Amino acid sequence: MKCPHVTPTISQCLNCKLKDCDNNNLTTDDFKADKKLDRYINEPGFFREKERKRVAEYDSNHRIEKCENAKRYYSENKDRVKRVKKEWQQSNKEYINAKQREWYRNHREQELKRNKDYKRRLKERQAV
Repeated sequence: MKCPHVTPTISQCLNCKLKDCDNNNLTTDDFKADKKLDRYINEPGFFREKERKRVAEYDSNHRIEKCENAKRYYSENKDRVKRVKKEWQQSNKEYINAKQREWYRNHREQELKRNKDYKRRLKERQAV
């Protein structure tokens, strides 16, 4: 009989309740060779990283198609998208304001420089 577990662990195989399981003849020595692989596969994030790579590859191969789909969806559902966005912003005002204040605190010098450059460009335009 085929093992019910896709990739059985040592404890699953040694404590298997099926008498005619394919893996009944395996011992702990058989698992020692795969111990490093088991540890690597069971490491948190292993499958997440694999999935992230797969999604990134798909995204890069279908970039134009996805962009066209997003534009088409927005044009077909413009009112709904705007309504949902406005509802979310109204229900999360404190969160949005806190994020904006935090960003400004972290980028204050950059913003001051940008404002100074803008004022300088305005003066140059008015002088011309």
